[in-house]
Amino acid sequence: MNDITISGFGHVFQSLKDVKLPSTKQLTIFTVGNGNDHPRTAFYINRLVSNANKAEKVYLKIDKNTSVLKGDLTCTAITSLDIESAISIETLLSLVEVLSNLVDLSCLVEDDVQHIDLSEADKNYLEPYKLIQSANCIQFVRDLRISIYYLTSPAAGLTQVAAVLSKLPCDNQVQSLCFLLTHGVSDFSNQIFEDEQLAQAAKDIAMVFPRITRLKFDGSFTTDATKKISSYITKQYAHQLERLESEYAIGNENKFPALKYASINVFGENHFEIPQMSADHLEYLELFNLPLNCSWDSFKSSDGDIEFSRLAKLFISYTSFPDESQQYVFSDYRLIFPKLDTFSINGVITKHSVLSQMVFPPQMDKLFINCHGNMFQNLKNTRLPSTKLLVLSTSLEHDDNPRTVSYMNQLVSNAAGTESVHLWINKSTCTVSVGDITCNAITKLRIEVPIDIETVLSLIDTLSNLEIMDITCLTGDHTH
Repeated sequence: MNDITISGFGHVFQSLKDVKLPSTKQLTIFTVGNGNDHPRTAFYINRLVSNANKAEKVYLKIDKNTSVLKGDLTCTAITSLDIESAISIETLLSLVEVLSNLVDLSCLVEDDVQHIDLSEADKNYLEPYKLIQSANCIQFVRDLRISIYYLTSPAAGLTQVAAVLSKLPCDNQVQSLCFLLTHGVSDFSNQIFEDEQLAQAAKDIAMVFPRITRLKFDGSFTTDATKKISSYITKQYAHQLERLESEYAIGNENKFPALKYASINVFGENHFEIPQMSADHLEYLELFNLPLNCSWDSFKSSDGDIEFSRLAKLFISYTSFPDESQQYVFSDYRLIFPKLDTFSINGVITKHSVLSQMVFPPQMDKLFINCHGNMFQNLKNTRLPSTKLLVLSTSLEHDDNPRTVSYMNQLVSNAAGTESVHLWINKSTCTVSVGDITCNAITKLRIEVPIDIETVLSLIDTLSNLEIMDITCLTGDHTH
């Protein structure tokens, strides 16, 4: 058999413990708690798994109402284990040691949380890293998520994590680091950061994890503290990184010659910066919070046009703010994308956006344009490549330009050879006129503005290739 899935209340597994299961590629077992489970449920599940002769993969999920004791789970066939109930550190270490084929483990470790206060938070968030150290299981780790939680100073937070991690063997195989940056109640806006401490802590982390090729910085805000932490850590790996994701602006002091995948917030606290990346190596590029007059000089390696020879996917999101340090966006060069198959542009799009200087390949898979309705006036003469799918949508901002839909229709007409077009008229856009939507390439149409039944029928008659129409505000009277 290919798959067997068994799900039930925990105590039911007592009656299944001696059932002989057939050989299968994957065995999946879920417990569904009812608050009154047998204390040895996990033990009975272990017996059932042991009876599954030659199961290639065993995924076991034990709900929070099912207790797990040391020695309950010993079947080495288990490859993935998710325990929602709290277990002791001793039980966790035993599981890591006994389950030799385990490749994925998720659990909640018991802790005495009754006596933790804010002043102790820095110490307690270090426990997972100490656990990796004491369990001697770093050899199993490929991707590591690190939380930098600082109540007093960001340098202290990073230094504490680095001190624990520095005790791990540096011959590990960790290739990916994800940093979650968060702070407590203090205000760091006027704080002088200890640059030497941050630099040394970043070096210590790089010494422990020398093989990092993927780096991610996650969080919900940008401050000088988050920028400094991400910049110092990034500096240690800039020369070897193949993938970089950052919710924070990381500056353009470092060069990333080997980067293939980049998703980066360009806007810092008071300025915009695109990091220095090689246009020759990038395969995926996402830049968000770009200024209206963004400069692409960071990608230049010589005079003349910039060619992104391998880039397949490009996602751009513009902010409404200009970069006051920039006067001109493009002076004497174009952006050439010979391998681009997916492109998305979002936000405030002006006549000077990247679209004005882009050279597309003759054929693309997907092209997405989302902007304020009246911004389509700036694009009406733009020549788009042939695509398998073109999606045009208006954003939520109010639009009082009565010609918006007409401009969208004209833009569609400029995309010669496009196979399928999706058009989304947002509820903040002006009233739709049937004469404005005439392109036969439209296969999906979503209209959120008020529209009467006669106009709907006329659209169905006009748009011969229409497959899906989504109307959210149908009126009874013909009013336009």
